[in-house]
Amino acid sequence: MVWIEDALSYILNVLGEGRPSTLAALFSITLLAEVGVPFPFIPDSALFLAGYHNGFNIRALYPFLAVFFARQTGASLAFHLSHLLGHNVLSWLSRRFPRLYQRINEVLLNLNNRHIPVAIAFLRLSGLFYIPSIVAGVLKLPFRYLIAGVALSSLILDGASILLGMLAKHGFRILGFTPTNWSVVVGFIIIMLIVLLLQYLLARRKKSKKAAVKVKHKKNQSSQ
Repeated sequence: MVWIEDALSYILNVLGEGRPSTLAALFSITLLAEVGVPFPFIPDSALFLAGYHNGFNIRALYPFLAVFFARQTGASLAFHLSHLLGHNVLSWLSRRFPRLYQRINEVLLNLNNRHIPVAIAFLRLSGLFYIPSIVAGVLKLPFRYLIAGVALSSLILDGASILLGMLAKHGFRILGFTPTNWSVVVGFIIIMLIVLLLQYLLARRKKSKKAAVKVKHKKNQSSQ
């Protein structure tokens, strides 16, 4: 565990210093995640570690801003590419995620314009990071709605990650003990996994309820 502790200490110091190379790497990873390249937990963990290392210090905002603008840039790229490619992207989405695409399509088209940013933020917070950006581009929704939705979701999700790190540092200080860096990271990842599991269970429960309603509706129709 010594080498893990040393590696994490180095990462914490690098994040705390806010080096341009580190922020550029974090920006690039987050941007790629926004266009569909999977980097699970990396932006969230980096923000948590930055908040934990810096506490309530202005330097904790540097990684947050890098992630915030990376999300805006990545979502913009996905939006404009899907807007240009149009039919090809639509065919790919409908083949790969038929139910998901139909659901997002119905949500975004049936909403009042001023509610679209909130819907995009909600979909992203549900774990669908790049899909809403692509669908918004295919449907040719106003670009400003996408930017507002991405900004709102980033403020909530990324703000919560960095704030959680700050509160953890402050809480440990009040309790009078300092855990090892690796135990803090493992604890954060466990929390993220629990959140994802809860999202999955809630989605599965909702899907089961819809299926039960459809079966009941068919039985009522057949009895008539």
